[in-house]
Amino acid sequence: MLGGGLLNLKTAFALLELGIKVTLVVYSPEGLSQLMEPEDVGLIRKSLDKAALKIMTGRSAKGIICDKSGVRGVALDDGAEIPCSMVCIGKGS
Repeated sequence: MLGGGLLNLKTAFALLELGIKVTLVVYSPEGLSQLMEPEDVGLIRKSLDKAALKIMTGRSAKGIICDKSGVRGVALDDGAEIPCSMVCIGKGS
C-alpha cells in the first residue's frame, strides 16, 4: 500500500482481517501524520503494530514492477524492492 492516509489504513485493516499480509509505504515519518498530532499518531502506530501491519516510513515508490502475469513488486526510492501481487495507492495532500 502506498500512502499513509485514512483510506489506506482502513483498506489495510480489511486485508489483514482476510489474512493477507500488508506493507504500508509512507513518505512521511508516520501514517496519518498530516491529520493528527504526533502523540495521537503514536497511539495509532501501536495498534497498527499489534495488527501485524508492516510500515515502512520515510520512503516512496519509484515504480511498480510488472510482468506478463501482472504486478510483481514495488521499487522504492532507496533501491529496495517489495515483492507483491497487488498495489493499493492512496496518496494525496
